[in-house]
Amino acid sequence: LRDDQPARALAFALALGHAPTLAEVVAGIALGEVDVCVRGLPPHHLPRLLRHLSACLANDENFEFYAIWLRSLLRSAPEEVLRDEAPALRDATRSLLLHKRALSSLVDDNENALAFLLSE
Repeated sequence: LRDDQPARALAFALALGHAPTLAEVVAGIALGEVDVCVRGLPPHHLPRLLRHLSACLANDENFEFYAIWLRSLLRSAPEEVLRDEAPALRDATRSLLLHKRALSSLVDDNENALAFLLSE
């Protein structure tokens, strides 16, 4: 990352298989470079990245950041790679649904509060 080669850093982190290093590299890549980095990965690295992103969606507060990563991966990954990663896809879907429910509840609360304030 220091050499301004995020795709290469990501490939090395995935090949290394060290979760803290992968987390640091993923977090250090700018959102504008995510698509290029993911598209440049060999297919055999995609399952590990998918599992990492699924875990981050469930446990990290930077939900939107990891959702953008996940979208990029799902758009570029070959179907046969994703087919073998059903558990990670289920975990990612579960996390997305939990966040959707939480946001829906927040929106409903805000709408009710605004309606109350406007009625006064």
